[in-house]
Amino acid sequence: MIEWEAVVETNRERLWRVLEVLMTMVGLALPATSARGAAQGAGLPEGRATLPRRAYRAVLRLLLPTESAVRRLIVVAARDVVVEVGPGRPRLAARRNSLFVRAGAGTGVVLPYGMSVAAFRGAAPRPRAYVFPLLDPLTRPGPPRPRAARDVPRILSLAPGAPPPAPVRPLCRPGDPIDARRLFRRIAALRAALDDVPGQALRFARWRARAAADARATAQARVRQAAAAVAGPALRHVRQWPLRAGRPPGQIKPGPRRLDIHSTLGDMNYFAREALAPDTS
Repeated sequence: MIEWEAVVETNRERLWRVLEVLMTMVGLALPATSARGAAQGAGLPEGRATLPRRAYRAVLRLLLPTESAVRRLIVVAARDVVVEVGPGRPRLAARRNSLFVRAGAGTGVVLPYGMSVAAFRGAAPRPRAYVFPLLDPLTRPGPPRPRAARDVPRILSLAPGAPPPAPVRPLCRPGDPIDARRLFRRIAALRAALDDVPGQALRFARWRARAAADARATAQARVRQAAAAVAGPALRHVRQWPLRAGRPPGQIKPGPRRLDIHSTLGDMNYFAREALAPDTS
């Protein structure tokens, strides 16, 4: 018999200590004027906040498994949370183009996929609040993406008038500055999630109930389309499993590079799958 409350409290303390290490690493890598604001999660430093590449990669290497472990902690905390949601609605397939609409009528201006209305108008976009993600990012299907070649020379042709060789991407150096504003927002969201685990558990329970209702509505819409033999709107699959298949994000194989956070992540992955398993008793 698993004591779920003890599992949540014990691992929350373990993850909080890892978060303190992350905040210390960021504070040591930033100048003294900006370290306090970034470490406390009160906001980003003024101007372009950067970290050296070596520090950025070190923080990210610890942040990825910590985020995965916190997601599984929230899943365990939401084991006995029950919420009521309204009837679901079919999920339509994502459109690759967006139509600029005003007063319920189309203007005929088609925006490229991913472009906001503010960017179309030329206005500066408002900073978006980073909310801690409750779902594991899914792996990209298909073959791995090709990597950019670094070899030289990259001559296309020796004929007169041929285009010049493509420039070679400069080598990455450990001290190169990297924009770390998104990294700071992720750490701040991680701290907010650990501060309010019950609230995050309620948020996860709402997502799970809504996903189940939408999945039922989508399945019923597919049945109606098949029975009517009429092509209806394209429907997409509704995700209902929050964890990624296989190894959790940020987890590594046992070896000299394995840290305590990876052991914590392995424990939380086991408990989260046990919490999500249907009750057969």
